[in-house]
Amino acid sequence: MISKRSLLLAIPLLAGCAVSQPSFNNRLPDSAVAAAKELAVSRKEPIAIRWVPGNFPGRVDDQAPSAFGSVTKIKVPIGRALSERITEVLDSAVGVQGSSSNVLTITVLDAKSSFHLSGSAALTSAPTMDAATCVFTVNFTYGNKEWQETFTAQGKTTTTGGQSPSGVLESAWDNIALQVGRSVVKRL
Repeated sequence: MISKRSLLLAIPLLAGCAVSQPSFNNRLPDSAVAAAKELAVSRKEPIAIRWVPGNFPGRVDDQAPSAFGSVTKIKVPIGRALSERITEVLDSAVGVQGSSSNVLTITVLDAKSSFHLSGSAALTSAPTMDAATCVFTVNFTYGNKEWQETFTAQGKTTTTGGQSPSGVLESAWDNIALQVGRSVVKRL
């Protein structure tokens, strides 16, 4: 039996424990690539993608998981994760070539991810995310067409250790990329 005193001494230690930085995958899984190919349109020329701000593809956010407050921060490469996934979806659906004169400008108005670490996170230095949300608001410009959209995706798992440590958040990013692809293809 754990005494109240032992528990009171353990809480500060657990609250300040270091959580290791999970590695993030910036590529779409095969299932998402297959879904992107289903969006394919017949075009003679590929498009070029221009990001505004230009440094968005390199953006990394220092974020605290919702269950750990500001004590623990994780570097979340949201810019790279979304830009690479979106580029991969659009390349599969339309074709992407940097030198194309058909430029799609993606102006990022808001991009944020949030996540929750599994309940066992306090007991391990390599916790798994068990819930995540991503919100991505952008303004698109393609030729004389312009539109704005907000894309939202959520992921949740009930299994412990069933995915990679960041798999739930990566799944939300995959979903956002496919939503962006559908929006762009619909307006080409």
